[in-house]
Amino acid sequence: AGRQAEVAKALDPLLAEPDQNSRYAAMQACRLWATADNIPALAKALDDGKLEGVPADQNKDAMAALGRLKDGRGAAAVARYLTNFFIRESAVSALQQMGPVAEKAVLKYYFHPDGGVREKARTLVQGYGTRDTAIIAQAVEDLKAGNPRDSRRDAARWLKTAKVDPAQQATVATALTANLPETDDDTAYSAMDALDTWATP
Repeated sequence: AGRQAEVAKALDPLLAEPDQNSRYAAMQACRLWATADNIPALAKALDDGKLEGVPADQNKDAMAALGRLKDGRGAAAVARYLTNFFIRESAVSALQQMGPVAEKAVLKYYFHPDGGVREKARTLVQGYGTRDTAIIAQAVEDLKAGNPRDSRRDAARWLKTAKVDPAQQATVATALTANLPETDDDTAYSAMDALDTWATP
């Protein structure tokens, strides 16, 4: 413990090494030695990793380090791996360990088109004790044009059964109305159905 800060400082530049083996070795060491000062470099190392295929096991070490440090600055870098089946459980474990500081990052996957990703995100959010107002705000984000139809449809379906928050009602109604001209019937009908709950004059 007396030399942890010194070791962590020495590991930090290795996390940005072009040489993959050096970078992976640093990730492994960070599992034990990382301090809060390593968070930006650890997060960038994870962000630079490819999501396709089977990620290297060392990514699990980097996630574990960020989970142990419980700092929201590393949450988004870990949460993106929820979309990779092979490393998803390691991401979930780290995000659970982080606790509510990871809420904002995890909410972005609450209405993800992949059902497996969506399920994990919702379980995590439930564990954080996230308020419905935060989920409603995320639903509005997912209803915006350009997002996948499945995400917009599921956001509308969730809003249908949600309790109306007067402070957010106008924003939600506008977002749902924007989806009514959608050429995909399921998306348009889901928005219409949710407006039965959220519509304003």
